[in-house]
Amino acid sequence: MHFKNLEIPDERLERLSRTKKSVKTAFTVGKNIEYQRFFKVGDTLIRYNKRSNKVIKIDGIPERYIVARNDNGIVYVKKILKSGKLGTGIEAIAVEDFDNYEYQIDPAQIDSVLLGTEFDPRNARKRHNKIVDKLRRYNEKSRLRFKKDVEVQKWMANCKTGIKVWEDVFGDGKKINEYIVEKYKVEGKVCSWSSRIYYLHSLITTDGVKLDVRHFTEANYFMYIEQPMTFKKAEEVL
Repeated sequence: MHFKNLEIPDERLERLSRTKKSVKTAFTVGKNIEYQRFFKVGDTLIRYNKRSNKVIKIDGIPERYIVARNDNGIVYVKKILKSGKLGTGIEAIAVEDFDNYEYQIDPAQIDSVLLGTEFDPRNARKRHNKIVDKLRRYNEKSRLRFKKDVEVQKWMANCKTGIKVWEDVFGDGKKINEYIVEKYKVEGKVCSWSSRIYYLHSLITTDGVKLDVRHFTEANYFMYIEQPMTFKKAEEVL
C-alpha cells in the first residue's frame, strides 16, 4: 500500500514541536531520554537554564536532585530541600522543557570521583543554613520587631528625620538595604467592604520607600536599627 505525502520532513516536525502540544511533549520526552539515559541511581544532578547559560540556584546554592530510578531513560529524581534534607516528592525529569532546561551531573560529584574525595550533596545547603542561623542570632540584638501595631506607631512618631534603618531583604545577609528616614506619615484608607477608615502609619525614606507597620511586626521582615552583619562577613567570623 502506498500513501502520498506520508513522509514528515524534519523541518515540519521541528515546527510542530513548538506549536502542537502532543508533538511538543513527544519531542521533549524523546530528547530528554536520549540525553538522560546514562544517569545512574544515586547521581547528583543540577538544573541548567540554556537561555541564561546559568545553573539554577536558590540562596546562591545550585538546586540539587538525586536520581532515584532510571527506567530505560525515564529518570525519576528527588530534590534536596532548603532544609538540607532529601525530599519525599518524586519528579520525572523526562518531561522537562528540553529547549530551555537541561539536567547535568553535578560538577562537584565529578570532582569528588576524580580526586577520590567524599561528596555529600546536602552539605552545601546545611552549611548555608548553619551560617544564616548564627547570623540571625547575632543580628537579633539590633532588630526592630514589635509585638503590637500601637508600639510601632509610637516608635515611628518619635523617629527623627535623618535616622537610618536597615532591611535584610531575605533575612540571610545577602541583600541589605540602607534607608534614611525623611518623615513619618499617617494616612486614612477606607475599607472596601465597609465605611470604616483605617489609618496607615509609615516611615517615608529619602528615596521614596514606604516602610509601614508590617515591616516592623511580621516575621518575614528583617529590619534593624544598626547595620546588620552580612552573609559574607558571617562566613569569616562566625
